[in-house]
Amino acid sequence: METTDFLIRFQPPGNNTATAIRRPGPAPIGTFCLPYARQELLQWATDNFVFQQFYAGSDFAIATIDINVTEHTVLELQCTKAFNGLQYTLDGYAFAWLAGYGHLCLFKDTYTLQYVPEEWHRLFLPRGVYRFFYMDPGKLLANLAPDHPPVQKIVLLKNAQAPSGRFITRLPATETVRRLIRNFEKLPDANGHTALLAAGFINELTHCYHRQVKYPAAGFATPELLNVFITNSLQLPEPQFFSRLKELFFISPATLERYWRRRYQTSFRGTVSRIRMLFALYLLVVEGYNVSKVATRLGYLNPSDFSRQFKRQLGFPPAEALRHVRF
Repeated sequence: METTDFLIRFQPPGNNTATAIRRPGPAPIGTFCLPYARQELLQWATDNFVFQQFYAGSDFAIATIDINVTEHTVLELQCTKAFNGLQYTLDGYAFAWLAGYGHLCLFKDTYTLQYVPEEWHRLFLPRGVYRFFYMDPGKLLANLAPDHPPVQKIVLLKNAQAPSGRFITRLPATETVRRLIRNFEKLPDANGHTALLAAGFINELTHCYHRQVKYPAAGFATPELLNVFITNSLQLPEPQFFSRLKELFFISPATLERYWRRRYQTSFRGTVSRIRMLFALYLLVVEGYNVSKVATRLGYLNPSDFSRQFKRQLGFPPAEALRHVRF
């Protein structure tokens, strides 16, 4: 998989295009750093950046993307080569629009096996900090195919050069998964052993994915598994959302709040309400829904009730959404 370019090319918001700076690293403070990788830093306005790193071996590729935005922002991005592999969201709650597929939730502590076509896409980033890790395992993906139908399906898509993306499954990024990803930071600067060691970690991550799909996690409400549930149940009305949650995990609201606060230092119910309204903002500004249609999609019988909740969470009414997002 020899290549000289990054898998993804980002464009800054339109009104910052002329003043944006794109240059090789160094890494901003606090970001994930791979000293052996090619690095690029895209900066615009004040304290807004995309820091991307890319490393390719003979049959695999890995990439990390750290993003900081001080306003709700929509970034245009180009996949320079069809991507077929594992996408991990390590921090942040974002929403992507994939050409030929539709919306994809990129929620912290979750990951997915994803085909992304060689197209222009859009990424909606609520104000905050984001970290993504991408991995194309090369032949390791095909090696899992015989006894793993979802992987077989995505391999066939790749071989057929399918024009549309396919969301296969979303899994919790457990502590084991995060530890394996952190190991990439510990590899030495590029030398004869770097590719071999990286391939070893990729092999472990690929088999970790395989095990999680083959033996799904029990219904214990870990924060990672709850983020998967939020991803899959985002469009349920809130009463139905929490009712379904209780059925699946057999957990009291008080215990659930304790688990969530211990990990994220915030309220679970408040997090769910805010993510739902951020999804509403995404629908308004990226997919062009009107207020009534968004309210219906999120299960509100009365658009006025939706508008009140939207303003309570985000600080402005949905009718003013376009004024509060940087394109």
